[in-house]
Amino acid sequence: MVYVPLDAVRRLMLSRWEKTRVKNPKAPRPREWEIRVEWYKMLEFYPLSSQDFFRFRSQFPFVDQVKITHNRYTGPSYRATEERTRRRRT
Repeated sequence: MVYVPLDAVRRLMLSRWEKTRVKNPKAPRPREWEIRVEWYKMLEFYPLSSQDFFRFRSQFPFVDQVKITHNRYTGPSYRATEERTRRRRT
């Protein structure tokens, strides 16, 4: 399971809405319950590898990526610093 802050999901959905509003000006703004449903879906995401986790996390801005973690009790723990150190080694 992945921990994602609710504010990060809110910012992500609002940025997606602003992008779709360019093509469809009548697109409704996401409601609070829609944001919470999306948040619960993201909390249930279980990455099977570090690649899946980093791919999931890449949809968020870097400020929010640092706050997203993989629950270490249900699998290995991945953080933003591990990805950076791995890139330096290769």
